[in-house]
Amino acid sequence: MIYTALTKKAMKIAFEAHKNQVDKSGIPYIYHPIHLAEQMNDEATTCVALLHDVVEDTDITFEDLQMEGFSDEIMEALRLLTFDKTDLFEKDVKCFDLKYLKELKRQDYISGIRKNDIACAVKLCDLEHNRDLTRLDTISEKDKERVKKYENEWLYLKEAYIRRNCNHNYDEIFPLHYNQWNNRKIGYVSASFFDLKVISYNAEGKYVPLEEYNILKNIFEASEKFEKVNSYQNKEIYSCFKSQNGAISIHFDDRDPFDPFNVEAKEEDWYTELCFSNIKKEFIDDIISAFENYLGFKVYYRLIAKAEDIPPTIYFSDKKFDEQRS
Repeated sequence: MIYTALTKKAMKIAFEAHKNQVDKSGIPYIYHPIHLAEQMNDEATTCVALLHDVVEDTDITFEDLQMEGFSDEIMEALRLLTFDKTDLFEKDVKCFDLKYLKELKRQDYISGIRKNDIACAVKLCDLEHNRDLTRLDTISEKDKERVKKYENEWLYLKEAYIRRNCNHNYDEIFPLHYNQWNNRKIGYVSASFFDLKVISYNAEGKYVPLEEYNILKNIFEASEKFEKVNSYQNKEIYSCFKSQNGAISIHFDDRDPFDPFNVEAKEEDWYTELCFSNIKKEFIDDIISAFENYLGFKVYYRLIAKAEDIPPTIYFSDKKFDEQRS
């Protein structure tokens, strides 16, 4: 929490606005924005954290806040964080599934927040607090489903926030492996190991994504050519490594990649993906070297360019392809 004349003003406004409100457990609601504000480290984000629900849940308007002297950057973040609860057009409700339309509206809301650092920082803490089930006296199935949706949104925002605020060149050390929001692959080269069965399948011949992820992680951790630069484990699991010639991301997800909001993804929808920042020969040689040193046999690869707008895929195998590795 940062104490300035402006944050104290925001604190007083939030307290007055929420003073008659309680959360689902009957706790005074004001503790929620205060909890968020205590995690902020500058004046603007502190003000936004304190005021993020004021317009959405009380009679206070954006014009009221503007007249109190809050800056344009604070107002912009507050507008992005305020979810429009107005009903969808009646004609749309008749033509489409209402639940689907509400989900699209929520996606647009989160996508807008993703582009703004202040709004993103506050929403990450907001989602973190709102998915804490210990705040509830009783937990329903609806609560569990809501929390899983919040986890997906948190991951989507977290990736964007890290990419913008990482000290490294994040586009280099963590190539965007999969854009789950609009379901299209951009900006990376992916890999396939189905011909390298020692990685792709377990002893029973079953494809096990998490087991594949662990083997790949072990390969690059054991390599002298690669340095581990980042890792994360929550709903998503990933590890990032870099050599002198490029960067690599190993990603495991237990959600359906074509439906990031699916809270009941089945095991057959799980996947592990290895993504590269480039396809320079020197970098591919680094990867092949890591494979061969760990696995103890020669590894071959073949690059397949599928279409102009789809990044290429590299296929690895323990057998020679028609076009051998040069």
